[in-house]
Amino acid sequence: MGYFSWLDCKSQKPIINGMVKKVYVLVPKKFREKFGVRISEMCYDGYGHFDGIDIYALVAYWNREHLSKDMLEKELDESQFGLAPWQIEHLKIKGKTDTEIEEHNKAIQKQDYDSYMHHRRELESLLNDYRASVMSMKELEERYGNDFMSDIGIAISCNDEQNNALPYPIKITYDGTAVYEDCKPSRSDEWQGERR
Repeated sequence: MGYFSWLDCKSQKPIINGMVKKVYVLVPKKFREKFGVRISEMCYDGYGHFDGIDIYALVAYWNREHLSKDMLEKELDESQFGLAPWQIEHLKIKGKTDTEIEEHNKAIQKQDYDSYMHHRRELESLLNDYRASVMSMKELEERYGNDFMSDIGIAISCNDEQNNALPYPIKITYDGTAVYEDCKPSRSDEWQGERR
């Protein structure tokens, strides 16, 4: 698993992984009775955990009644899969003809696209089942795995465009007086929370 890192929603400074400095996940007014105004973390681990709470499970919970497949990244088509240029070059070095490489590329495209579409349909089904509340949390875990809420959160907020479009996006800050409704969504940190 890789790092999940953001910029402070107020100062745009990176939320540094492993730095002993208090950081806050801001909570929308609708959910403050359960979580308080802010969730604080003294030393962010880089893996999306704040005071023992997975931020992606949290964003899935906050946005539950709004979930739809439209929140997922734009669907890819088969042409966006296949061999990478370095793989094609490697096959040429090994003496494969252009026809052999093309046939191999088509097979890889189909295999990767089919796998991608299977995963996407599972994710769409998960979004629908979680939003509809017809299955218990235990049933959802049995069907989709223990991390199903994190999977939803990642799927609906893993990039800035998606996070910004959510009714309740992720907002993180070093400012202990900040309030959710007064801040813009946190943007992803291209440096992945590493010190610069």
